[in-house]
Amino acid sequence: MTMLADANDRPDFVVERFGKPEKNFVVLPLPFWKRLLDNDGLRRALVLLALGIVWQAYAVWVDNDLVFPKLSDVLVDLWKSTINGVLPARTWNSLHTLLIGYTLGIGLGIAITTAAIVTRVGNDLLATLTSMFNPLRRLRFCLSPFSGSGWGRVASSSCWRIRCCGLSRSIRIPATFQ
Repeated sequence: MTMLADANDRPDFVVERFGKPEKNFVVLPLPFWKRLLDNDGLRRALVLLALGIVWQAYAVWVDNDLVFPKLSDVLVDLWKSTINGVLPARTWNSLHTLLIGYTLGIGLGIAITTAAIVTRVGNDLLATLTSMFNPLRRLRFCLSPFSGSGWGRVASSSCWRIRCCGLSRSIRIPATFQ
């Protein structure tokens, strides 16, 4: 027995039944401009172009290159610094610093989490360090004076999250299974 009501049994529900379409209907192709605007890449490029025009117009209106440079000047400087190698070198330096920081952070996170799982002192150390630094996530940006010694790279890594996640995962495991 089915509990669904037929649409014909409901007076508030209007159903128009259409027959099969005739064989002589015509399908018109979309106009060229509608087919162009149906392309996601083109629409996004048009949005970028519109934003660039607004940027350039506002920069010309402000007429202060220090506060708001023109888009044309920015693109010319981008091209020049890419061609002469300054931008790729600085990009590599930033990526290299990030890789070093993440590698050291993950390594320290694994070491401290392992120590916290294995020993009671390690657990106390990690709990203390976590309570000291977790509420102060912005503190790592205050460590920029250490960047000359290399400690700024370690300070900017995200090893605290890895340590906290590792500790929280290990604490939930019963002591009999550790």
